[in-house]
Amino acid sequence: MSVYTVDAREGGQNTLHVPSDKLRSRASFDPKPWPPVLKMVNIKEGDAGVYYCRVDYRWDRTYMYTVVLKVIVPPQKLVILNDHDEEIIGTAGPYLEGQSVKLTCEAIGGKPSPYLSWWRAEKPLKGGSPVSLHGQVRSGYTFIPQRSDLHTTLTCRAVNNNITGPNIVSVQIDLYCE
Repeated sequence: MSVYTVDAREGGQNTLHVPSDKLRSRASFDPKPWPPVLKMVNIKEGDAGVYYCRVDYRWDRTYMYTVVLKVIVPPQKLVILNDHDEEIIGTAGPYLEGQSVKLTCEAIGGKPSPYLSWWRAEKPLKGGSPVSLHGQVRSGYTFIPQRSDLHTTLTCRAVNNNITGPNIVSVQIDLYCE
């Protein structure tokens, strides 16, 4: 199926540009640069795939070019959960000083699947190995809070490409200090 057709057999002002219905308002062809460029805007996940460019000449052979378009989709949602799988917003706790605490970071969606990491004060922490299941990726972090952890911010970062910044979610730790 053709996504964009340019018929320049008549030349000049008579060149005909015909985008497919799928790309009608999102694609344009620019023949001025070399090589010419098919520009697409508002890329959607369904646009991913193999695209072929076929150039037919009147007096020369046909040329074919192939482009693979990969579409990166950021995670739809990133949350931190407590040990009961309840979402924590803002503040985690209060926990007892010395009590074992398990937090889970969960990323929903994303293509490719995101890599999750835990951070404290811009330093990476050793969390559990991420586990992927049914379009969700989870990573746990277990620690025993001490007085110095009071009001500490823990952050989970989700990364699935090297073009955009990470998705982040943070919680502040609250403690009952002895």
